[in-house]
Amino acid sequence: MIRAAERGSNIGAITNAMLKLLDLYGAQELQAAVEEALHAGASHSRSVRDVLERRRVARGAPPPVETSLPEHVRRKDTTVRPHRLDSYDQLTLGGKDDE
Repeated sequence: MIRAAERGSNIGAITNAMLKLLDLYGAQELQAAVEEALHAGASHSRSVRDVLERRRVARGAPPPVETSLPEHVRRKDTTVRPHRLDSYDQLTLGGKDDE
């Protein structure tokens, strides 16, 4: 980002593009692509995207698919914590036989 800012690039646009790449490719792939692009002297999100695509093709992976869910669906995504199941044992302890 520092290199891009020094060159007068739009940091907001680069940030948005990088976040989109993060969603599409994941953190590990994005990190590797950023390092490779910086090592090559490139500092723009287009360069990172090109590296990501080249790596994807080399792996034989299908193109990433962007999913767009409505806001109300995204808000409903919550972590479900499993609870202990031993409390259900009380239902059968000291009770009547099932007939």
